[in-house]
Amino acid sequence: MDFKHIKVAVATQFATMAKYPLFRTAVTKDALWERYLSAFPAGTNPIVVAYLHDILEDTACTVNVLAALFEDNIVHAIVAITRVQGEDKDDYLAKVRANRMARIVKIHDSLCNLRASVMRFDSKRIRKYTEQIAYLASES
Repeated sequence: MDFKHIKVAVATQFATMAKYPLFRTAVTKDALWERYLSAFPAGTNPIVVAYLHDILEDTACTVNVLAALFEDNIVHAIVAITRVQGEDKDDYLAKVRANRMARIVKIHDSLCNLRASVMRFDSKRIRKYTEQIAYLASES
């Protein structure tokens, strides 16, 4: 097993321990992310970020813990994709868009959420995620 696969395995195990039982309900979504993200040339780092994207919001995990486990670019992407309480939505999305790896993961997170919204016929969330994807995918 090479280092890239070890990072994904560590992220999966860490997410399972830290987010349980939340992680159990998100396994299918995370598997979709892994399938989507595996096509990107950035390697497995976006997959690691995908598994851990909510960890700072949903658990007591800190940036220091992540920094001890993963390289800086992964930690920076997780910090970028984490919405701080009270943070303006537009400021948050601009922060995500400024970090390439966070942007890739957030687009795929939004695609998964859009798919679920379509299945529930939730027009408000369909509009939200469609606009969010358009903004994150734009170059300006």
